Amino acid sequence: MSGSYWSPGLPVDVMKRAIENSLCFGLYEDERQIGFARIVTD
Repeated sequence: MSGSYWSPGLPVDVMKRAIENSLCFGLYEDERQIGFARIVTD
């Protein structure tokens, strides 16, 4: 995660915690992931 263009410097443990507490969706073409979205609400 910390090497991605959309989250420079974001620690992996922070991203894991954010994903665990969200409703997540993946978009796939054949067997390759081409998209990812997460929903957060309060």
